[in-house]
Amino acid sequence: MRRFLLLLTLELSLCLSAFAQQDPDLFEKSQRDNLENFLKDYQAQDIISIDVIHIKHGRGLATMWGHSMMILKTAKEDYVFGVTVFSRRVNRIYNKELYSRMIFGKVPMDIQFDTLQNIETEYVGVEKRKVLEYELDIKKINLVTLLDQLKKWSQQKKPVGNYSFFGKNCATVLGRLIRLSAIHKLHGRIPISPKRLAHYFKKNHLLLHNSAELIRL
Repeated sequence: MRRFLLLLTLELSLCLSAFAQQDPDLFEKSQRDNLENFLKDYQAQDIISIDVIHIKHGRGLATMWGHSMMILKTAKEDYVFGVTVFSRRVNRIYNKELYSRMIFGKVPMDIQFDTLQNIETEYVGVEKRKVLEYELDIKKINLVTLLDQLKKWSQQKKPVGNYSFFGKNCATVLGRLIRLSAIHKLHGRIPISPKRLAHYFKKNHLLLHNSAELIRL
């Protein structure tokens, strides 16, 4: 176990170093500003559909479980919500301690909110990762509740708590958001693995289709 944690820490270090070299606009305050602007411009009736996406694993242990995000589709443009620890603010605060803090749940998560086009460019175009898309039954989601929760998170200094690789991560936060917004009570424990999140929604009869669609540029 100790050896695994050491390897994971090293992989996280390499992964975070790579993110730090990318466009800083992707992972900084602008992401929360994007969400706040979206909430000003759109209301519940403007949401056409909601899809959950599973961004499959990339290179290294740090991405072995992939990433979970949610697409909010409107008539004008599609937007993607998620959470991440890959921000310049977090890197600056914790510096070299960041990697071990991620494992033990001592790093605050930041909001990811951008257009679907930008997300596709980053994960599919640049990182060459496969992305699976699952459409939720929007009739079973209280959109007012969902947008209200997003508004609360956008206004809080530490919106969704601390990241924990083995506990509270992108999949559990997204699962919690959908569970809070579902019209009917969802049963079972929210999985910590992104690849299991769609199965959790399927068991609770929230998926509109049985199979996922692969997002391509």
